[in-house]
Amino acid sequence: MEEYTNAVNTRNKDITMKQVYKHNGNAYVILDKRTIRHFCESIADTPNMEYVQLYMKWQGADHVLRTESHFLFCETIQDAELVP
Repeated sequence: MEEYTNAVNTRNKDITMKQVYKHNGNAYVILDKRTIRHFCESIADTPNMEYVQLYMKWQGADHVLRTESHFLFCETIQDAELVP
């Protein structure tokens, strides 16, 4: 996975800086990130992926990436199409 860079989000006419994450040739806008243990019931437990999916839908994300310590809730940046 590559380092973060900045992008401008103009949705809802507000201009805010968002992080872009490149992974496997795709680019994603990071909507939110949470520690993995945020989705665990105890420290020794594994994350409950059902909770991760529910949080992803609540955030409006279409993809989740996982680092060593965090889940990244992302929106995929689509490739531009040329219109003749």
